[in-house]
Amino acid sequence: MFLNAILSIAALSGALPTTPLLTDDSALTHPQSDHITCVDCGAEFSLGDKVMESFEEELREREGFTVQGYSLRVHGYCRACTKRRETRPQDDLSISLLFVGVRRGISNNLIDPSGLEAARVRIHYPRDSFFVRFEVEMETGTPHVFDFYLGTQLFGQELLIGRFETPLTRSRLMERERLFFLDRSLIGDNFHHKDGIQLRGRGDRVDWWLAVQEGRILESGDYMSTARVAIHLMGAGASESTEGAWGSTGDATLTLAAGFQDDQNLAEGRRAAFEAFWTYGHNSASFEVLDNDADVGDSSPWSATVTRMLTPELEAGLRFEDDELRERSTFALSKYLDTRSSRWSIELG
Repeated sequence: MFLNAILSIAALSGALPTTPLLTDDSALTHPQSDHITCVDCGAEFSLGDKVMESFEEELREREGFTVQGYSLRVHGYCRACTKRRETRPQDDLSISLLFVGVRRGISNNLIDPSGLEAARVRIHYPRDSFFVRFEVEMETGTPHVFDFYLGTQLFGQELLIGRFETPLTRSRLMERERLFFLDRSLIGDNFHHKDGIQLRGRGDRVDWWLAVQEGRILESGDYMSTARVAIHLMGAGASESTEGAWGSTGDATLTLAAGFQDDQNLAEGRRAAFEAFWTYGHNSASFEVLDNDADVGDSSPWSATVTRMLTPELEAGLRFEDDELRERSTFALSKYLDTRSSRWSIELG
């Protein structure tokens, strides 16, 4: 039965399905050689080592077939999007209220008034050969256009044209609603969405990004180029779409990544990044460091994070970071509701 289910999914992966193929994203992690993409929210997952090992074992027992490698692409709907589709028309156009946060703070023994932290709307329009994404966030009453791009395939790789995240560090590439902490790390806050073109490739053990985007000084006509590579040394690799241990399969994973950026608008506008991500069981740990040239900070900020799942729905985390202008320590406790993207959080920092 398991083999038949896998083969059925593989046969359907060439076109967008009209019914869910995957409905539970809680046990899925970073894609290795199986690429599973939610066509509504764009989240990417993997079946995990244990599932694929069971698949290979069933092939050996039933067909006498020895697997040397595999490549699987599946389009469907994650658990959260499947639930949303049950209550709205089954069309291709996805319009989502993606993030709403209300923050209440305590400072100098006074309780700060509650207020809307942010509200974000994402519009995702998938087709067989391309997709379009538009994302805008309202914060402090001012709208900010984040993502606005066309995505398609070029020689088997993902091509983006428009406005998208600068692909230098994992802490910036992760969607905000999939962060464990309420804010990005100090390093992740260094970068922003910019107009340009990006080519992204995925392999069994290596993922890579190449992007050319507008530079800091728009009138100069010079561009900013970014290259990033992530190597999955252990297991299926740590999830690049989720911060923390929620959704881990329990297998040990380890991913190392490095990035380089050169803003040609500046005489010394280069940045180099190094990152490591690890998960095992209910635990996760990550470390990132950035080396900034003289014209982009002349500094070496770093961030270290550890988290642990206390129960299947409750995760605790601690983050230390220093950008040479300020140091910050943050403790957070999150109670997940249905998915990684919806939770109650308490944060001290």
